[in-house]
Amino acid sequence: MTAASQNTPQLMAPASHQFSCAYEDFVKSGMEMAGSTKDPGSQSRIVTELRSVSMMASKFLLATKSLVTDPNAPNVKNLLAQAARLQIETLAHLILS
Repeated sequence: MTAASQNTPQLMAPASHQFSCAYEDFVKSGMEMAGSTKDPGSQSRIVTELRSVSMMASKFLLATKSLVTDPNAPNVKNLLAQAARLQIETLAHLILS
């Protein structure tokens, strides 16, 4: 979505849809993984990390919405880039934990 935001707002709708589908698949897989784990501590960690990913995804989508709403707003592209980085870091933390 960050790449689509640099081109035209018309590219944002398909990019958002693609993100939504990928995110839904990711969450389903994460919940399946948590459900198949016998260790309650591991289940708790997975669910906690999935919540963190969800929170960062929400911030990322809000930053994207801000950019589409007012592409000339101060720092809006920086906020989107920062939200994207935080999303990647959160995903990496989930995968590595």
